[in-house]
Amino acid sequence: AADHESPDPAAWKLSAPPAGSLEALELDLGAPLDHALLNRLLWVEDENGRRVEGEISVHGGEQRWSFVPQQEWSPGSYRLRIRSTLEDLAGNGIDKPFEVDLFEQVRSRVDSKISSREFRITPPPR
Repeated sequence: AADHESPDPAAWKLSAPPAGSLEALELDLGAPLDHALLNRLLWVEDENGRRVEGEISVHGGEQRWSFVPQQEWSPGSYRLRIRSTLEDLAGNGIDKPFEVDLFEQVRSRVDSKISSREFRITPPPR
């Protein structure tokens, strides 16, 4: 069947690691996305908008994305930044499907070129 559904970052399951660790930030995408684009179009920023340096890994049949920072996670707010040109395997981008039926009404459109998912890193329970 044809796939006309754009990936929805709001539906992705994000698992944040504890502060003080080098554990991975895990993202379950729910469906396969383009491997090469996942390596280039997703990144992590701290609460000051600075990019967090680290290693990206794509696995689980291109349905899981992981990020291990170069330095231990500090407690605080972070943002997963996502370029709208990220696509699934059918070519559907976050901002628009690959194919648009001119006879069907377009129901939604993301106007931003970069979207965000906020998350917090908290200290482990004592």
